[in-house]
Amino acid sequence: ILGVFNVLCSISALPLLRRYGRRSLLLFGISGILVSWLFLGLAFWLGGNPNILRWLTFSGFLLYIFSFAISFGLVVFVILYEIFPIRIRGVATSAVLSLTWLCNIFVTFSFVSLVSWLSDDVVFLGYFIVCLLGWLFVYFVVPETKGVSSERIETNLRLGKKGKALVE
Repeated sequence: ILGVFNVLCSISALPLLRRYGRRSLLLFGISGILVSWLFLGLAFWLGGNPNILRWLTFSGFLLYIFSFAISFGLVVFVILYEIFPIRIRGVATSAVLSLTWLCNIFVTFSFVSLVSWLSDDVVFLGYFIVCLLGWLFVYFVVPETKGVSSERIETNLRLGKKGKALVE
């Protein structure tokens, strides 16, 4: 069920991307991920009542899947393609995506150890903090590339422009 939900959310992200832009969708999706981490942390912090835990956890996971699918699951690939100069695009995109997958592996394999060392709610609070830092990075640094050609971005990179100045 969750896999089908993920696919449907990913498909629905394409028209949203065209309509609202990359940066806006990324900020919206990260905001949803932040709320999902709060749901999950709260669910484990409250504990006790299995019904509350079950629905908060399920809601948190659904919100996370939706938010990830419409943001990091799609937008990052589009922005990576647009932001790197053509001559290094393949190598640079491969390097960034490899680093992304290494981080995913780290989170996956460290989760159980972190939960046993700390607690479920503290781990989700930590994820919340890291995600909040990501939201701030996108807000202050990542430009909106909707409607801006790759050539224009590359020209601005050659002129030494960075961050939001890439699309001016």
